[in-house]
Parts: sequence; structure tokens; C-alpha cells
Amino acid sequence: MDLSKSVIQTCFHPESHASVDASQEIFPTQTTQSLHNNDSDAISEKRTQQESITGVILAGGKSTRMGRNKALLDLGGICLIEKTYQTMSALFPEVILITNTPDEYAFLNCRCQKDIYPGIGSIAGLHAALSTSNTERIFVVPCDMPFLSPPLINLLCQTTQTYDAVVPVSDKGMEPLHALYHRRCLQQLEQAITHGDKKIQNFLRNIWTYFLPVSAYRHIPHAEQAFQNVNRPEDYAALDLTQLNELPAEWQAKASQSVHSLETL
Repeated sequence: MDLSKSVIQTCFHPESHASVDASQEIFPTQTTQSLHNNDSDAISEKRTQQESITGVILAGGKSTRMGRNKALLDLGGICLIEKTYQTMSALFPEVILITNTPDEYAFLNCRCQKDIYPGIGSIAGLHAALSTSNTERIFVVPCDMPFLSPPLINLLCQTTQTYDAVVPVSDKGMEPLHALYHRRCLQQLEQAITHGDKKIQNFLRNIWTYFLPVSAYRHIPHAEQAFQNVNRPEDYAALDLTQLNELPAEWQAKASQSVHSLETL
């Protein structure tokens, strides 16, 4: 399956979703219209929809390639995970941080949850979030994406609840850690874990997944940049921190200064 093509692709799991009508609209008509409408009704509609979704930040990795906790990397006056939390808390009424070291993030006013199946990677974080969320749907992001796009997240969250997962496709392929999930896929997720399959990509092929093509969000400025993550020191050094235009002016000034200091890494 070539997920790099800008086409709508879905995976169907017949046992769990035999009654789903595949012809059902992906985006409700009113919601699609509201994407291009800046009035208060459109804003209120988006907010109402996302009240039934919990934001999730995955911070359970060991940052082996970075050599230090990448969630705490400085972005010119604010650490990476704090920037992520600010973005997510502005979009969702509750945000859960999935981490096995909650003491490291005590400075965040955020509920923390440990992995139920520790040591098996990001699939364990997804499982912990779906198992403990107070809502049926969750929106998941990793802690190392400094350029999250609220308009793109809003777009993904405005899909109908027909699908178990809504996953964007970028030029590099599917982005399963920047995606919307429904709790009804929890059983399949547990089956994948107990059978030793830790690849989320395989799990997505066994549930009812909608892959959002690039053509559906190309109109959003800098949307592709939202998937840029920071895994290695060279990724951090290459960041253009001045593009974090959501930062207050004083932080942007510090960010400009930090660009030069990154050369010492």
C-alpha cells in the first residue's frame, strides 16, 4: 500500500465494523464549511466537537539518539514539552501526558499516566491513553514536534466518529503519532501487543482507518512542517526556532539568539 500518494485510503476490519457505511461523509457538511469560516459560530462548533476528545502527549521514550531528555530541550525560553502542552491545552479540555517518569514533568499542570505495558515503545503509550482517557476519542502527538499546527489538528478532529483512527499522510508516509483514535479499537490494540507486534502501522491496517491525504490539508500554511520532530542533536541544531511564531515576542528574541548557540552541539 503506497501511503505517500495524495488519495483517500481506508482500511476495513470486517469483523468489528461490518455495519459501517463506507459511503458516509468523512467531514460533516457544516463542519467542512466552517473550516473556511471565521465567525463565532464556526469557532464554537469546533470547540464543542473537541470537548469530547482528550489531548494526549507521548513522552515515554528514552531519547537514546538525543543523548538527553528531548522533551526538556530549550526552545529559546520554553522547553519543548511545555510548548507542546500549551498548544494542546488550548485545543482540548483535558490533556494527558503519557510518561514513565512523571516527576520530571511536575512543572506542568497536567495529568500523567504510566504505560500499562512498559518497554515496548509508542504503541504502549497509545494503549495507556485509550485505556485511561475520560473520553471515547483521543488526539495523540509526541513530545518532540515543535511546530504543531492547531488548524491541522482541528481538521483531523472534525471527522465523523465512524472511524477507529484518522491518520494524516505526509510526503514521508503515514503519521500515526499525530492522529485521532477511538477507544473501540482498544481490543485490537491489546491483541497486537500480546502477539508481540509493536508496529502501529500494522495495527492501523487491521482497524477502520481513514488516511487523510496531503491534498486535504495543503491549504493550511506550513502544515507539513507540523510533522517535523527532534530525535537527534543534529535535528535540534537544524531547527529554525524563529518559526515558532506562536511564542511571545520576548521568547522569539531568545530563540533568535539560541540559533547561534546550537552550533556548539
